[in-house]
Amino acid sequence: MTRSRDVSKGATRNEFVYTATSQQTTFSGNDDNTNSLSYTVGQIDVFVNGVRQAPADYTATNGTSVVLGAGASVGDTVQINA
Repeated sequence: MTRSRDVSKGATRNEFVYTATSQQTTFSGNDDNTNSLSYTVGQIDVFVNGVRQAPADYTATNGTSVVLGAGASVGDTVQINA
């Protein structure tokens, strides 16, 4: 079964990619590409090493930072799609 999702014209998606340090939980400010994290609360997806995290696994309530429930390992890739 295939699912498709209609996206209205003009919708944009911003991707922010961070490389974690040891036990890092908070991701904010400029990412690896110098893009400053900004999102609409309730409208993001968070991935760690390509694995989508459940909303219960992170806190994202202010539009400028994401806090993981468990610390990332050195070199983990954290991607935030907004």
